[in-house]
Amino acid sequence: MKTLKIAMMAFLCLVLVLTGCSSNNNENAASNKGSNNANQTDQGDQESEITVLSWRFDPASPEWESIVTAFNEDHPNIKVNGVMAPSSEVVQKVTSMVAGNQEVDVLFTDSTRNLNFASKGLLEDLQPYIDESGLNLEEDYYVKSLSDHMYEGKTYGIPILNMTYFIFYNKDLFDKANVEYPTNDWTIDEFLDKAKKLTNKDDNQYGYNLRPWVGTHFLGWSYAMGGEYLSEDGSESLVNSEGSVEAMNFLKDLIYKHEVAPIPNADAASQGGGVAFESGNVAMNWSGSWDIKGTQTTPSKWDFNWGVAMPPKGEGGSKPVVISNAWGMYSKSNNKDAAWTFIEWWLGEKGQMVLAEQGEFPSNKQIAKEHAFTHLSEEIRDTVFKTAEEGVSRPTQFPVMARSEKDFGARMEQILSDKNSDVEKIMDESKEELDKLIKDIENGR
Repeated sequence: MKTLKIAMMAFLCLVLVLTGCSSNNNENAASNKGSNNANQTDQGDQESEITVLSWRFDPASPEWESIVTAFNEDHPNIKVNGVMAPSSEVVQKVTSMVAGNQEVDVLFTDSTRNLNFASKGLLEDLQPYIDESGLNLEEDYYVKSLSDHMYEGKTYGIPILNMTYFIFYNKDLFDKANVEYPTNDWTIDEFLDKAKKLTNKDDNQYGYNLRPWVGTHFLGWSYAMGGEYLSEDGSESLVNSEGSVEAMNFLKDLIYKHEVAPIPNADAASQGGGVAFESGNVAMNWSGSWDIKGTQTTPSKWDFNWGVAMPPKGEGGSKPVVISNAWGMYSKSNNKDAAWTFIEWWLGEKGQMVLAEQGEFPSNKQIAKEHAFTHLSEEIRDTVFKTAEEGVSRPTQFPVMARSEKDFGARMEQILSDKNSDVEKIMDESKEELDKLIKDIENGR
């Protein structure tokens, strides 16, 4: 009996010892877990510094200061250093910074810069960041021009602001000529009829203003007439397709046959002979939503009443062209988390509000509809938003698009500057040139 008591007491002691050990182990585990959490918090709150390169935002401007201030209200631990380079020099600037091992984390891009940077491996694929963030681009943003920021199937930028192209018109000239304003469902025939009625060469007044732009003007007309620029996979030029040739003939006829438009010159902002929309002697003008900027001031940059309309419909429908700017991430950035935080902030309410307040067209649908262009009538605003919803993008996901605009632009100028130019012949030659360019690109040239 005595032996049994001793055995039971020994067993109880062992249980108590093991329980104590278990308790100590749990406390140590909890302590270690708490320590790890503390380390993670410290890591997340540590100071970061990013360098942002742009041609759009001047780091010395009050505009940029207000942007950084707003960003730091949400992210005080991230210091933002701005670097500016003219748009014509931004590629050279990035190249020199990379070669000199200078810090760069975020880059402002458009279709041309995206192609240049992405093809050199300088941009980070943002799709994993988009997926993890839960951003619903298709549902919540105007992203018709997402192709501007893609390369070989990967996404290297997210549009923060849009630029859509459509028809601006001078209401005063329409009223003077007793011509009805265009509607959003007007046709190309109705457009031409109005252009004729609004042309008065004695007063140096024209019905329409041609623009020497391939991607944002010619393609709009070409697509409306059923034309194409590239095949679906980008392997072939279709610039001599029936609709494309019809569109180029139509634009040429506006100048020489119908005499409702002046010959466009190299300066995209104006025309020869003092004829320009801003001068008040052009009734209808193809331009972008960026042209609205400056109409919110007093006095407005235009001293006449004006409106906007969707491009006229052809057999292919109405085809407003949409392009965009975006932020991209440098692929070798040492601060990718902070860089993404900066990019994502621009897509949020504060970043998009900054753009709306600066007269830009934010990509977030709700912010745009509630806060962009609020000085304009609902009729104008609804049309602008409609162009973003129903617009078409350029085939900028293919390298040939950016590289062809200069060459085909020269061909377009050749056609429009010569009354006797052979449109079909030049468009056939352009197809051969673009097909050769596609092959050169495929072969690394």
